[in-house]
Amino acid sequence: MFSIREVGEDARLQFEAAVYRIGQGKARSAFSRAMNHETAKARTRINRVLRAQTGIRVGDISRATSFIRAYPNKLQSEINAKGDPFPLKYFRARQFKYGVRANPWNTSRRFPGSFIVRSIDGNVFHRTGRLNSKSGRMNAIEKMWGPSLPREIMQPDPLRQFDLGGNAILERAMHELRRILEGA
Repeated sequence: MFSIREVGEDARLQFEAAVYRIGQGKARSAFSRAMNHETAKARTRINRVLRAQTGIRVGDISRATSFIRAYPNKLQSEINAKGDPFPLKYFRARQFKYGVRANPWNTSRRFPGSFIVRSIDGNVFHRTGRLNSKSGRMNAIEKMWGPSLPREIMQPDPLRQFDLGGNAILERAMHELRRILEGA
């Protein structure tokens, strides 16, 4: 959620005068439009930061994040991230003699002893040394994972993008109020 910082006395007085002139209902409507506009811009900034931070494609990030809109009766908008960690196959995994090389967290890393199984959707696995219940041998495998968006969105860089929009909401709300006043 955005935090609104203290504004100057002139801006506050202008805002209060505009709200008084158009009424609380229209003012809440204008403020919810301003919140939705700035939250959508923040979501774009967050998606870009998450792309640089995790190495996940923007399309996959967009599908995993959601934007809950503000309404005049509920002046609150949210950006949520959902989902499990992304499998290593999403990070340009390539098989080599030593194992697999992939780029989770936008950093090239080696995963010695791991391997790609093309028949299982190209996922990356490694042997755990535990009992395989199907074969009865000690050759169980485990899927390898990369970053998780719900965890990554709570890191300092994406959270900083929320704060960038705090003052912009008030400026956008003034813009919306002026549009209502000029049209009325």
